[in-house]
Amino acid sequence: MKRRKALIRISWLVGGSLLSFAGFKWVRFNTVPSVDFLLGQKRLIASLVDVIIPKTDSPSASECNVHEFVIKIVTDCADIHTQNNFVSGLGELEEYSLSEFNKSFVDC
Repeated sequence: MKRRKALIRISWLVGGSLLSFAGFKWVRFNTVPSVDFLLGQKRLIASLVDVIIPKTDSPSASECNVHEFVIKIVTDCADIHTQNNFVSGLGELEEYSLSEFNKSFVDC
């Protein structure tokens, strides 16, 4: 096999790999995330908003149902890319918490 043919084949292989990866990312960020997943993550979102606004002499954010507001805004007002980023961020947070502390974020 000559070098020119080898380089052409390698460039086709690399180009095909990059295109398939880009296609995977495009499909991932353009699919509508599951609302059921967000509703199943109410405890996690409530814990996150309590980290931002904890209970002091005033009620915490979860006591004021801020987590319900966050879910409503994400599902009704955010575009698909933002929804996917939010859902994937929740998943990454849970994965990190499980890998570092062997507990979910809510249990920590």
